[in-house]
Amino acid sequence: MNAHVNNILEILNNTGLGERGGALLYSGNETIAKGDWYFLGSNPGGHNDQFNEDDKVKNQLLRTNENFNEYYDGEWISKYTGTVSQPGQQEHQINIKNLFKDIGINLKKTCSTNLCFVRSRMEHSYAGDRTRDNELCWQVHEYILSIVKPKYILCNGSTSRNFISKKLSSNSNHRKMHLQLTKQLSSTLIEGDLNLRSQNQVLKNVLLFSVPHLGYYTYYPKSAEWIKNIIT
Repeated sequence: MNAHVNNILEILNNTGLGERGGALLYSGNETIAKGDWYFLGSNPGGHNDQFNEDDKVKNQLLRTNENFNEYYDGEWISKYTGTVSQPGQQEHQINIKNLFKDIGINLKKTCSTNLCFVRSRMEHSYAGDRTRDNELCWQVHEYILSIVKPKYILCNGSTSRNFISKKLSSNSNHRKMHLQLTKQLSSTLIEGDLNLRSQNQVLKNVLLFSVPHLGYYTYYPKSAEWIKNIIT
């Protein structure tokens, strides 16, 4: 078992999140380690009326296969057909894999999770206090971020981006940029220092990127090209 899993389970126990339906990591446990990237969605999808004892936030960390990756191994329901896709072949999974491939990042080695670990079919159908739960989950994020120490945080959609942008403090290198993709959609960059208060750490000059949510919108290769040009 990854050396950090017990610490994360303790935080989950203290917050009460561990017993709720959902998932924590979308990457394998081995990605709780130093790395340049941290990938963040909004919250796990799925049908909240199908929760069972196995579908608890803490259980994802306790899988026998610690290398399990949701984007390659997960069997997700297609939004177009309503049927379960082959592992890694749902539209959302393919979009994410294409984004990482085009930027030149190894997705399997990237620590990947969601802002909130509790499952809901859609964001607007979330059962509970999402604002409160985001802050509870942030306690876990602060711990994981203190281990990964990423240079870059990449957000799938605006929900996680907006949350983390409020946690960033400006510095001498502060930047805000955007790439307009359509009249309504853009990719964004915000730079700042990220204070991990519970861990007494500050991550300096973090680049926070976001792309239009790859489960709702088409994949825009221009986003990957734009991000790649900034980091190289």
